[in-house]
This record gives sequence, structure tokens and C-alpha cells, in this order.
Amino acid sequence: RIALNEGTFRKYHPELGLDDGDKFLEIAVQASQRLMDEYKYSISTTASGSTPPYRALFSSYDLSANPEIILYADYDKALGRLHGAGSLLNYNNSISRSLMEDYLVIKDGKAIPFYNIPDYEKMTVTEIFADRDPRMEETIMKPGYIKDGSTKPFRQNMELGGYGQIKFCHDLSYDQWEWGKAYNDLPIIRYASILLINAEAKAELGQLTQADIDNTINQLRRRVGVPDAKLSEWLSNSDQVQIARYPNVSSSQIGAVVEVRRERRIELACEGVRYNDLMRWGCGKLMEVAPQGAYIPGYGLYDITGDDVPDICFFPTKEEADAAIATLPEGTDITTYLLNSASTISLTEGDKGHIRRVSQINAWTWVAPKYYYTPMSRTDLNVNNNLVQNPFWQ
Repeated sequence: RIALNEGTFRKYHPELGLDDGDKFLEIAVQASQRLMDEYKYSISTTASGSTPPYRALFSSYDLSANPEIILYADYDKALGRLHGAGSLLNYNNSISRSLMEDYLVIKDGKAIPFYNIPDYEKMTVTEIFADRDPRMEETIMKPGYIKDGSTKPFRQNMELGGYGQIKFCHDLSYDQWEWGKAYNDLPIIRYASILLINAEAKAELGQLTQADIDNTINQLRRRVGVPDAKLSEWLSNSDQVQIARYPNVSSSQIGAVVEVRRERRIELACEGVRYNDLMRWGCGKLMEVAPQGAYIPGYGLYDITGDDVPDICFFPTKEEADAAIATLPEGTDITTYLLNSASTISLTEGDKGHIRRVSQINAWTWVAPKYYYTPMSRTDLNVNNNLVQNPFWQ
């Protein structure tokens, strides 16, 4: 992990004047290959009861015997060692449209980009899950999900975008949803990340082969039933959306580099690596863009739980919302979202489009290279006269 970080950081940060990134990428290859060849770790492919193997990594109460786990946090209800995973769903955070769209579609025995599907950009929250990489509904809450202890489908908070995070809390029992009461074990380093390091370092060096993909990326895909990736297709029919996202990629295998980055983003989603990935790749500017959420076709009543009964409505005024709700059977439970100058959210096209938080629109500008680094604390500088300020923050 350290070698991959150092190699890519040096490669994609010309302000450092360091041209020896490949040396560290070679170390990343050698170290990850040794783990793959000489140790007994493997991708977990065994379901835990009715829980599929990928989801079980984030729902298990005992990861000690899982063959994929290298390091994990051991939680225990009896010992009072608890965490707050339950707050991930509908409290302060949500999944972005950008991540949602990176999950591939399985069609005619192939895995193709979601944005190759006609009118993909107008699919609602109840439509986007069709034929997708199964890891998507293990990460983003699929409409119809019922929390333990409830009899009704859970209603996602559209003010947060509508793509609620279900990873780490999918199978929580009723007693674990309160803040700081969850006790499922949490993976910290798993073998999947080693395979991704191996594939990324080799792609950056222009050394990736089909055999390498079969030993790394396709191991992850086969676990969840996603068709195998083909190096020849990555190189001859490169995904232009991914290439446009990462325009500074430098490799003889650009198409492979961006696809490995996609796979890394999907497999390790919400596991705390994305920010550092953008930093080491020199792609901090992506964070200037206000995150988007679910698509709303226009003002009106909508079903977001998949039961064909309206759950929410979007209107510019309370009067219009009340008039629409009055047409429904008495007692219908509707959450109202008003879209006006006082709202916390807006739609990208005014009266329709993808949800955005108003506070995040044009909120800040990425300053390069300054923001790729952190300043020395003023307190430390005052205490120790031998320290000097980071030159990017002087």
C-alpha cells in the first residue's frame, strides 16, 4: 500500500520533480505478488447462511476465520465494544450519482458501462438497479429494503440525494440501529485490496496481462457473478468516460489503468480509500463538482420504495403539494420536498434533474498543488524553531 501510494504520487505530481515513481510501483508489484504466491489468503466465496459472500464481509459478527481478512476490527456486544454503522443509512451521508453510474450492467453475458444504456441519465431510483453489478445493491440501498423490526420498506432521505449507503449496515438487527450500538466486525485490510494493488501497479507500468487480470480483477468479479474482464477489450475499446475523468493517466495501457481504477472504486466503495486515491492520482479537481443524487423527472408524486405507492412529492409550493396529496387515498403517508429559494436541495435542470445540495454548488475551488498537501501546525512552528512551513503553504 505504501509503495503504490509513493509510486503513483511521484508519477502524478510533477511539482515534486521526482521521476522515480516506477521504482516504487515495481516494489508494489513484488510485495503484492509475494502475498498472492506465498500466503494462504483468498477471496471469500462462501455465503454466510443466506448472506452472499461479498455482503458477509461487512455483516459478519466474526471475521477471524474469513480467508480474505488480513486485518479487522473485532467488535463484541458482550464486551461493550460497539460502533455506529447504523448511522450510515439516512443520517448525514449518501452515495453519489458518480459512484452509482460506475457499477457495470450485465447484459447478454457481458459487463458494459451503465452510460451505454439508452436514457440512463433519466432513470429513477427504482429503475437504476436492473441488471447491475450485484455489489451495487450491497452498497446502495435498493428500494424495498425493510429494516429489522419494521414491516414497511425503508424510505431514503432525498435531501441527501436518495442513494442511501447500506454497506456495513445491511443486516443489522433491531438493537444495532441506534447510534453507537452496532457490533458486527469491520474489515480494515482485506485480500481484495492486495489484488487491486497488483493490477493497478502493473497497469501503470504497462505490464498487465490477461493472466494478471484473471488472477486479480476477475477473482473479484467471479465472486459476485460479473462477467470476466478482457484486456484486449480494455485496450481496443477504452471507456472514454473514464478516460475523461482521469485525463492525466500516463501509461502504455491507459484503458487498463482506468478500468482497474473503476474496479477499485466499486470493490472498495465506502471503505475509506477514495480520497487518498484521488490525491495520489493528482485528481483532486474532481472534488470541485457538487455531488449529485437521484433523478427526479419533474414536479409530482413518486414511489421510491418500489411498492407502486407514492412515498414522496416534489413541488415548488406547499399549496401545490397539498393539492396533489389530497388526490390520494386518505391516510397515505407522503414526505414532501419543496423546491424553492429556501430549499436545501435543487434539481440540476430547475424543475427536473438530479438532486444536489445547494450548499455544495460552486462551493469551492481546488487549488493545485497546494491542496494535495497539508500545512505545518502554527503551534508546532512556534514551539520548534527548527521546523519550516510546507513550501506550498508558506
